[in-house]
Amino acid sequence: AVATRKRKLFSPKLFAGVGFTSYRSGHSFIPGEGNIDYGQAAALTYGVELEFIFPFDNNKWSCNLEPSTILYRSSGKNSQGTDVPIEYNTVNIMLWFRYTSFLNEKVKLCFNGGAGKDVKQLKMIPALGAGLAYSRFMLEYRYFYEKGVLNGYFDQSQGASFTNMSLVAKVSLF
Repeated sequence: AVATRKRKLFSPKLFAGVGFTSYRSGHSFIPGEGNIDYGQAAALTYGVELEFIFPFDNNKWSCNLEPSTILYRSSGKNSQGTDVPIEYNTVNIMLWFRYTSFLNEKVKLCFNGGAGKDVKQLKMIPALGAGLAYSRFMLEYRYFYEKGVLNGYFDQSQGASFTNMSLVAKVSLF
């Protein structure tokens, strides 16, 4: 018989991290607004993860609700050569599903899939992640991708793209 892991069913965590974010506005009929490449810039993030661990399959599956912030600042040049700054500050609410592989009692690998909702936008943003945890600490890599997520917020162009990959450090509260 397989031994069942005795674990808690709720695990809150605090986290902070840095995202490597890029934004490119799409094509626009408004002069000076379209085709601006803002390049890649660091975007700070912090928040809380509320993990609900399912009590089956040796507690390997969980669902995570995660409100967090994102702050992205950059600048790019428009077609007339004018420097155009951008600042995007928002709250993101993620819903993750996680599979955990226990390597031993203190070390585990985590694989995430889910979607997030930027409170300023209508679209859901798909995301993938993987992490390594030791005791109460976790380091996690995430990748988000969504074309056109900022359309109507910064510009009215078509074909814009916003990408974000993050590295976050987490600590369990108890």
